[in-house]
Amino acid sequence: MINSKIQINPEKGLVDEPVKIKLTGFNPSELVTIRAKMNHLYDIEVTAESYATYVTDENGSIDLEKQKPVSGTYDAIDPMGLFWSMNMTNMKYPPPENLLEIAQVPSTIITFSAEANGIVLATANFERLYTSPSINIHLLNEDSMYGLFYYQRKSEPSPVIVVLGGGEGGLAPARNFAAILASRGFSALALSYFKFKDLPDSLQEIPLEYFEKAVEWIQKQHYVSVSNIGVFGRSKGAELALLLGATIPQIKAVVASSPHPCVFQGVPGNPRSFPKDVSSWSYRGNALPYVRFKANEEQMNSYLQNGRLREMFIESIKDREAVKNAAIQAEKTNGPIMIIGGEDDAYGPQFHYHDMIESRMKTNNFPYTFESLKYENAGHLIGLPYVPATQTFFNGGTPKNNAYASVDSWNKVLHFFQQHL
Repeated sequence: MINSKIQINPEKGLVDEPVKIKLTGFNPSELVTIRAKMNHLYDIEVTAESYATYVTDENGSIDLEKQKPVSGTYDAIDPMGLFWSMNMTNMKYPPPENLLEIAQVPSTIITFSAEANGIVLATANFERLYTSPSINIHLLNEDSMYGLFYYQRKSEPSPVIVVLGGGEGGLAPARNFAAILASRGFSALALSYFKFKDLPDSLQEIPLEYFEKAVEWIQKQHYVSVSNIGVFGRSKGAELALLLGATIPQIKAVVASSPHPCVFQGVPGNPRSFPKDVSSWSYRGNALPYVRFKANEEQMNSYLQNGRLREMFIESIKDREAVKNAAIQAEKTNGPIMIIGGEDDAYGPQFHYHDMIESRMKTNNFPYTFESLKYENAGHLIGLPYVPATQTFFNGGTPKNNAYASVDSWNKVLHFFQQHL
């Protein structure tokens, strides 16, 4: 009797860890389809599925690390293809009820099955962890600051990274990155700054003093190296990360993923609302200069429906005087900077933004390391590796290029912080 098996090594692992998958005990030269399914990603309910069909070798085996599928949701030799190529539907986002619920994210079980001639012959489960079991979580809920502080009790103090989400607001997106950064040896503070509790509902004139206060809070914590503070931000949070590096002298390293070279107009809490003509940020009682969106309400709705806000940003930065006045003075940062961007980012011309930022660094003789990671045919969702990368309509890029950019950039982000903090 054939004893078909799916072998997954390891059977449990952190979200950014690759796994090895092999199939054994099938007939030689047989078409076998392996499917992967999961019903939640972090705390998002979802129907997510992927598949790949292979031809078994002379031993009746398949090694996803060595063989190319003949068909499926991905088309190359890739042991993690089943993870990033999952098509996601029926997504339900939980309301941000309280810090404890946001902190307690269960692991995800991914179910694999292998079938031949329409008959399932083997199944296996893989447990995906979003943070290491050794990590402690402190709920920051004081002085109108809200966040999750991830840390390990170690004899040597660890560097700490402030993690910032983007224009979606809330806390969950920052949490996802902070949890895994802490699992890789750092302390990390996922910090909400709008659309949570009594924080502003819209990203409009958010005071930078809020983040100064957060850095002061970090410096009072145990187990952290107060002289080694970095910041990581994505999208609108990347704009903010560059601003904080230029404003807060205690910040010694900045990673900005999908950044802006200048401050843009504020973002409404409801993405379907027309934005007010105000800055995103303020400092010391004054709104920061900003670049206005060049779009009326009809044009804005068209951009949103077509999933291409990029065109609006391209039109907006044609106002050279506004761009000059609103430029982020990133050269004032007291440490190295890394920026990350995809060529097909649906939210803006990232390659042009990178050139603008890099030119400013060179013109002002920036004395620290400056790294610009550019990824062709990748979009806005360059982030954690091995998570579904198929949500391209509103984000740009292709699933394959988004996935590969995430793997490459994440490894470089970890190395960057390890080297400079």
